[in-house]
Amino acid sequence: MRIIALLLVALLPCSTFATVRETITTIDRINALLQYGGGDIVIDVDTPVSGCTKGFWMSPSDDPGFKTAYALLLSAYHTQTSVRLQGEDTQLWSGSGSLYCRLTLATLL
Repeated sequence: MRIIALLLVALLPCSTFATVRETITTIDRINALLQYGGGDIVIDVDTPVSGCTKGFWMSPSDDPGFKTAYALLLSAYHTQTSVRLQGEDTQLWSGSGSLYCRLTLATLL
């Protein structure tokens, strides 16, 4: 029975073991990459978190809440309001050697 349980755990996808990274920060810069990933947005933060040392990213082609999150991020950037950002460290942005985690939650504080 133990062998079966070990095999089942070994077969779980890697995303099952993702660590959610969270920071409360202001936004330093928002980059819109028109020719990469279908228009990916990369967010540099003032207070990075371990595992996401540069910030977070999101994609208009893969993220259903992209427009809402982008509007929230632009508002936070222009007013320098703090935000709570969360992302998963298993979905790093492939467009950079720096660590940008995929954004999963943005909260205007």
